[in-house]
Amino acid sequence: MSLSVCSLQSGSNGNCTFISNGRTNLLIDCGIPLKTLEEGLYSIGVSPSSIHGVFVTHEHSDHIKSVGAISRRYGVPIFANTSTWEAMEKKIGEVRPGCIKLFSSGGDIYFSDICISTIKISHDAAEPVAFSVCDKDRKVSIVTDLGVINKGVLSFMEGSQLVFLEANHDVDMLIRCSYPPVLKQRILSAKGHLSNTDCAETILKLMDHSIRYILLSHLSKESNTPELAFATVRDILAQSNVHIGSDIMVDMTYRDHVSRVYNLI
Repeated sequence: MSLSVCSLQSGSNGNCTFISNGRTNLLIDCGIPLKTLEEGLYSIGVSPSSIHGVFVTHEHSDHIKSVGAISRRYGVPIFANTSTWEAMEKKIGEVRPGCIKLFSSGGDIYFSDICISTIKISHDAAEPVAFSVCDKDRKVSIVTDLGVINKGVLSFMEGSQLVFLEANHDVDMLIRCSYPPVLKQRILSAKGHLSNTDCAETILKLMDHSIRYILLSHLSKESNTPELAFATVRDILAQSNVHIGSDIMVDMTYRDHVSRVYNLI
């Protein structure tokens, strides 16, 4: 049985990732409307009622919009660290006490036959985390919404076959866009978001660790485009003689529709 992975939506407007080993179906974040989430799942042949758990990276609205709704409708447990839960509890509406599952960041969560690992990351939220989902020797990492990649996060991604890696903005576009100065400073800070260039430089540091797929994720509508993100990553990799298609596969996630489904064997 393969480990199947799909971005239902990714961007500053909403984020939700589906991961399944055929027995256990998980979501990382639910930052899109419930109807959009349900339609996205049905489009890849998955019933929303088959979701076994949702894991929350942090409390920003583009990651928790329908967390409460899916829990109430389908009885889905919500996994979050204590600080994130306290920050989002009033935003998601009432959920059954039995559906509240708290964890300590930096450890492993064994859920059915899957292991979910966590690591704290640098972002302007209560206690943001990245996740790795492991099934036997297959591993997927979701590393978005962070301002810097340190050695610990690099090590955390090692051994992954597929990584959702943030390529949030182009620095020049960000500087020229209509965002207020305080928001631009936040995005560019160590607790903000990774740029296209940051993403490419991170990929180069990961090249020796057998990663097969990088999915460019969490793109900004105002300060990036899929074409620019891909071209920037491609060109920086090529400068180091790393070529997309032969040395590594790089693909996109999307702000407004479902990505392809990746089946890791």
